Amino acid sequence: MNRRLFGALVLLCLMTSCSDSCRRSSPPQNGGIQTPVVPSKPAVPSTQTLAEAQQNESVSIAVHGIDVQSMHVEVTSSHPGTITIPVGTVFGSSSAGTQNMMAAETVQLTFAGTLGIDYPSPQTQSLDLEVYCINRMLEAPTDQSGFMVSGGGSVGERDPVRRLAACLEGKESDHYARQLAIWMTSDHFVDMTEDQVLGALRDHAEELLTSDKTASDLRRMYPNLTEAQIQEIRNSPEFRKIVMQAASDEIDKEINLYKTKARALLEQCGFDVANAKFFQN
Repeated sequence: MNRRLFGALVLLCLMTSCSDSCRRSSPPQNGGIQTPVVPSKPAVPSTQTLAEAQQNESVSIAVHGIDVQSMHVEVTSSHPGTITIPVGTVFGSSSAGTQNMMAAETVQLTFAGTLGIDYPSPQTQSLDLEVYCINRMLEAPTDQSGFMVSGGGSVGERDPVRRLAACLEGKESDHYARQLAIWMTSDHFVDMTEDQVLGALRDHAEELLTSDKTASDLRRMYPNLTEAQIQEIRNSPEFRKIVMQAASDEIDKEINLYKTKARALLEQCGFDVANAKFFQN
């Protein structure tokens, strides 16, 4: 090998060796122990609202309907802590045709244990929560209706429906009276004349008469009838007359309860009913 070339190769090896040696001889961090950088996991708060826990992804939540007064809530957590469902928490329906719901009471679910230490396996707690419907013209929920928490659970002073729900919590009035007061605000009946509300309710009854729900109800009530017979009943003038008369009677009762029981509750909760359009004579 050419001596000049051999010398160049030796020099290159020395330079490479020095470079590697210099890198290896740099003082290691952390007292000589090399540790990988692991992103820190945010601590789970000891107390959260249901909406906050959902947003933080610290729990899993399953909600389905029961009836117009209650819904079933299941909360699964891997961490000890307390989950609060404040009155006024809104549950959005997974179906566009079903009413959204609002918590009528404040409840807490406590997952016992040592904070900061996860459970060996997730723990689930469930309860039946008292609720209000907040869309009068949509269908009532059933045990097949699914829901999800849809927004902050705190009761905002600027949100009249949540403020009303908070005021109604613990009042001795029956659920239906409190529900009517909620509809007065959630569906803005308080800002409509009595005739306008009456007309809206009657129009809704007309829509229900020709809806798929009415057909389903008839099939359930008369399982031995053929589809042609079901349609014949729905299209008959007699059926329409009977149903609309019954609906009209129920609507008149509802209007009267808005003017009496719902009004009394709104007054107790500080709403200015004297200047509300619905209550004008």
